[in-house]
Amino acid sequence: MRASVVVAVLAAPLLLPGATTAVAAPWRPLTIETVSNPRPALVSGGQVLVKVVPAGKRVTVSANGRDVTPSFRAQPDGSLLGLVTGLRDGVNDLAASTRDRRANLRVTNHPITGPVFSGTQQQPFYCETPAFGLPAASPPLCSAPTQVSYQYRTTAGTFAPLADPATRPADLATATVGG
Repeated sequence: MRASVVVAVLAAPLLLPGATTAVAAPWRPLTIETVSNPRPALVSGGQVLVKVVPAGKRVTVSANGRDVTPSFRAQPDGSLLGLVTGLRDGVNDLAASTRDRRANLRVTNHPITGPVFSGTQQQPFYCETPAFGLPAASPPLCSAPTQVSYQYRTTAGTFAPLADPATRPADLATATVGG
């Protein structure tokens, strides 16, 4: 008489150390992190670039209880990236959540004028922004209005002002990258 061997098949795959499987994990942690500043305690100016992973399910993101989900866009790596604005000075609580997961991040926002980590501004403080081609600043914190300008490299190898970034000047230098 021959002996019979019974093989039981397990429902879950058995993975040996170093082995991989194409079966998706049923549960992955949800993470939220700052991108524009790797130290969430040193954010300034009332805004921070934030990344949420994974983005496979419907994710909602909030800042201090306010829904900021529309600020986020899906990225090629499957994450969500968004600029969270309107942060108050001091501690702000960011949260990302799905139906069954939640991740929290505490961000400390500092005024755009500082200080962020050095202590209060020393007095007297002299504002010399016009010496550097910027508009005059307002005392006492020396805050100058934001100014944006563009330059391009010419075919002669010099830099020239670019009035309209959507228009390419005739003397715009070009470069070929790769081979």
